[in-house]
Amino acid sequence: MTSRLVETSNFLIANTHKNINHFEKIEELIKNSKQVRIICPFISKSKAERLVQYQTEERHIEVITEITRRGIATGVQLPSTLKILLEGGVKVSYIGGNLHSKIFWFDDDKILITSANLTNNGLENNFEIGVLFDKPCNPCLAKGIDFFKIHKRINNLWNDLKRKETSLSVKSLQYLLDIEAQTKEIRNKLLQHSDGDIGIKYAPSPKESDNLSQIDIDLEAGGLFKGFTQEDWSAFDHGFAEINKENVEKVKEILTKKIHPILQRFYEGLQFSRELPIKLEDFDRGYSLNRWVKNYFPNYRYLWLVRKRKDKNPIQHIGEPSLIIGIGKDEKKGNWFEIRAGVEELNEPKLTKFGRQFLLNIKQDISRTIDTLQSLGEGWFLTHENKIGETYSEIATKNISREILLNLIEAYLTDQRERIADIHIRRKYYLNDSSDAAILLSEKIIFNTANDMKSLLYFFDLAHKRI
Repeated sequence: MTSRLVETSNFLIANTHKNINHFEKIEELIKNSKQVRIICPFISKSKAERLVQYQTEERHIEVITEITRRGIATGVQLPSTLKILLEGGVKVSYIGGNLHSKIFWFDDDKILITSANLTNNGLENNFEIGVLFDKPCNPCLAKGIDFFKIHKRINNLWNDLKRKETSLSVKSLQYLLDIEAQTKEIRNKLLQHSDGDIGIKYAPSPKESDNLSQIDIDLEAGGLFKGFTQEDWSAFDHGFAEINKENVEKVKEILTKKIHPILQRFYEGLQFSRELPIKLEDFDRGYSLNRWVKNYFPNYRYLWLVRKRKDKNPIQHIGEPSLIIGIGKDEKKGNWFEIRAGVEELNEPKLTKFGRQFLLNIKQDISRTIDTLQSLGEGWFLTHENKIGETYSEIATKNISREILLNLIEAYLTDQRERIADIHIRRKYYLNDSSDAAILLSEKIIFNTANDMKSLLYFFDLAHKRI
């Protein structure tokens, strides 16, 4: 039994074993090798600093990694880390996305295939497992494994990846470092204000002229869009309606400047599609019938509306708790953007069991609900849609009290005459006609929306709750 453990420890690497550790094993293998080739999408600064210590005239190290704008913006893929490697003599190249493999290749006789990234967590802390193939293969491995076939296959994969790579030069590194510097400031602001108000008060105004002035103020706040003019925003807004291959890269460029979950999901969709299918009639039909949205927002219940739906009933997520993002147009108040959490219901003479359950959950947790509503600030409403269609019963958050909310819930639960279409906690921003996209992308609205989304998760969870 003991000899078996010794044998398996030679090829099975797992951070959970006190005698086996990715970091120690990789260092041991590097020390005994003259050529080291690494494929890994995520590399930490500390591990990069350690790696360059082993780069010598006698030992050649080459790394293929991944760099994306999103990775730079979120801080998980930093060009400054690649700078450490490059200046340390390591040959570095990268691809622009979809790299997930972690392979460490030592000379031509040892190959480590693992789940661990070249980071502190990956090599030391996380539950990671790797398998080391050597020549000849360890006898503990399954009978019939041919190291030479594995070597040939890995070599083919390496060469295929080399054809897709971009070599890191001083010029390309500086370009990436500039992006890192730009996004670092934004990321620090988000971290600084993730749990609080950014100090800029915003009261949604139904007057388009007021919103236009507000947008200008937003764009100046923090200098997030330095260099962008009103003409730039107008061009972007018009291009958003009829996007094509010529301007899709500009849209990507704009979206990647934002650290925001909604816009990031849109950007991820653009990564896989050269064109954004922006047909109004498709988006008008909502999440359920829009295949593009469904494909690229698979785990998000977002309903995107780009215009007012005249004489149409809303598409229902029948009894499904929904986190909804709306973009639309009101004939009297102009364009609007809203976010809401709750339950979409069928137009029935009475509440379905899902809507009833949601209200019962709120009623049971009334004190916390009141605290949550009050913490959201002004501009929030608890709403339902009645049988008339687009007429909403709204109660401003600032006027919400335990008694009002309880009475409202009781009315929902007992009044069988009203046809409830949805029950949501919602906030609506009215926008300027030519600046829908601008206000969505403005720094202040991003902060507000990030906090709004965080608070709305409470109501989203409440919709799922069972008592």
